[in-house]
Amino acid sequence: AVALSRLRYRPDKSNKPDVLFKSFQLVTFIKRLRLLFKYAGVPKWLRGAAATRLILGSNPSPRLNSKMAKLLIKKEKKEFIPELKREITVSKGEFYYVKDISKDFHAKSGIISKKDLEKKDGSKILSSTKKEFTILTPTFIDNYKAMTRLPQMPLLKDIGLIIAETGINKSSKVVDCGGGSGGVACTLANICKEVTTYEIRKEHAEVIKKNKTLLNLKNLKIKNQDVYKGIKEKNVDVITVDLPSPWNVIETAEKALKPGGFLVVYTPNILQQADFVNTLKQNEHFLFLKTVELINREWKIENRIVRPKSHSSVHSGFITFARNLTP
Repeated sequence: AVALSRLRYRPDKSNKPDVLFKSFQLVTFIKRLRLLFKYAGVPKWLRGAAATRLILGSNPSPRLNSKMAKLLIKKEKKEFIPELKREITVSKGEFYYVKDISKDFHAKSGIISKKDLEKKDGSKILSSTKKEFTILTPTFIDNYKAMTRLPQMPLLKDIGLIIAETGINKSSKVVDCGGGSGGVACTLANICKEVTTYEIRKEHAEVIKKNKTLLNLKNLKIKNQDVYKGIKEKNVDVITVDLPSPWNVIETAEKALKPGGFLVVYTPNILQQADFVNTLKQNEHFLFLKTVELINREWKIENRIVRPKSHSSVHSGFITFARNLTP
């Protein structure tokens, strides 16, 4: 009944049911129902919660741990074909982030045994199809790319610019407003002494917690609170803002920042920056520095073929830098 009540219909006038979606719903429901019977011996007070998780599909998945992860890399292989008088790709490169090394890993080029996944860094291992891979332990940036992501997360190029322009270092104290999936907060926590991120949406705060565990960050604090109502931290070196109405943070940022501290605002829309900057200039305690857009263009280099890549992430957002002059 639950599965049938959630049938999806085609948007056209025929209003015919989507058979594939219907089958998927029924199979999923039956699987969860079979699992539910396993709880027959569970105490009655616990059975209800367990049953709800199974039926609604909200049974939490195991948390990722970067200490258990490995990287598998297969380099691209090319050969020169005399008949064609050109070099062609005979084997494409492959890159895998293996989350669980306690079981065999299935790649496009065959199966990697769990025994091989335990070998030391730099070891050459063979898949079941005799393809060679190099195994490595992931670094912070590898784990970062494996994070759970929400829409419109600032890119690494923008986070790098924030670090360069504000001089963030191992003794810095940072507050991040609008945590999202934790991209900015987690990257800065890898450098700074202490980072506190404010995120009003509970589901987003849970994503940040998951990513914090993946990256093994001990100096990142997560607050499920409305930052518009105030920042409790004091003597802060840098405050980063990624919110729809960043101008509402100006007054509270003034009280939290130390003299000379930086206020950095990231938005995807230039009109948001215009409203923020115009409001900021009315506050005598802040010095507007600049608003920038960082363009990143990748290049393709293959022998004498040198040109910009056809598909690259050029624009992502706009960043405004300001400094607190409050004594």
